[in-house]
Amino acid sequence: MKDVVAALALWAAFGFAADALAQAAPTPEQAEKMNKALQEAAECAKLPQASYQQQTEKMACFARAASITPPSGHSWTAEAVTALEKPGPATAQGGNELVRHVMVENAERSYITAGSGWRMNGDRTSGDILYEAQVARNFGWLSGEAMGQKLWLDLPIRLGLRQLTTESLPVRTPSYNPGIRLFMAPMAEGKDAPSPWYFSAGLHHYSNGQDGSAATSSGAANVQNGTFSTNYFELAAHRFGNWGAFQWARASWRQHFIGTWEPFQRGQYEKGHVTLEGRTRDRPYDLFGFATGHTNLRLAGTTEYGRHYIVKNDVNPARNETTQLRDRVSFTAELTAQPRSWKDVAWYVRYDAGYDYYNIDFQNRMNRIQFGVVSTNY
Repeated sequence: MKDVVAALALWAAFGFAADALAQAAPTPEQAEKMNKALQEAAECAKLPQASYQQQTEKMACFARAASITPPSGHSWTAEAVTALEKPGPATAQGGNELVRHVMVENAERSYITAGSGWRMNGDRTSGDILYEAQVARNFGWLSGEAMGQKLWLDLPIRLGLRQLTTESLPVRTPSYNPGIRLFMAPMAEGKDAPSPWYFSAGLHHYSNGQDGSAATSSGAANVQNGTFSTNYFELAAHRFGNWGAFQWARASWRQHFIGTWEPFQRGQYEKGHVTLEGRTRDRPYDLFGFATGHTNLRLAGTTEYGRHYIVKNDVNPARNETTQLRDRVSFTAELTAQPRSWKDVAWYVRYDAGYDYYNIDFQNRMNRIQFGVVSTNY
């Protein structure tokens, strides 16, 4: 398992490093599609807009121009950055739909990883994982305009599974994370380019659907069927554009409603956290003609607050572990490599340092590398 992880990490990292200093230039196919979109938007700009019906038809025309599927190896985020760097009426008129694509592309992603991964020094996560999977979908519900802002009301849903290799191959315990989220972005009409900023605010529920006691008779976490539940509010600011190697970034604040917790979680589960994350530009890779495609790297750092114990045992307080400064900080790095012939998924390698994000397993320290496939949301 370690050899497979190391080989995949080396393969993906080689492609990223080989082109780290090169700007990813569009292929002739990509350039043709981008030019077609701009030409269609320019034709849309010529349509009359005297009546409400004409205005509606004109906006629909711009939406069609902006919704041309980006060619393989070129993301919506990259398209949006191009619109910023080459401003003009054509790109601005379709800017709202372009920003919407960026929102969806950088929302939660689906993935599946193989095994327990490469568990390094200090890792306390389970070594009996057959696979870990997440199914994430952002359902668009309503859209509108208010006070110069374009608004989208969405229903994000995330389901998480860890199936174990123990007897009967159980799933312990599934994660359910539905919510409601409002996205907003400044209107692009009448400007030379869409705004690089957009914002979101959401209410979310997170639980594992179990009804067993959260603690065992010895006071330890019941990871077999122990109940876990929380509700939280999340506020975030997002920005796309070129800053060195990065082309998208997000700053978010999450606050849990502690009155909705299970009693077992008090004192040893965070009250909230602040996260900074970014995504690098897509870079092409070519392994001697054997494998070609593009890569990008996502980095995220989180600092939490309100957690006083890593382990809090009400039966045997001698087993309590108090929180230290390093316990409040976590870090994630995801390296994605998408072969040119792949459409909706890519290989990826993920490194996690901090504490387990998986419901009732929140006491377990993480220091591991996983590999698998992930959705691109393009």
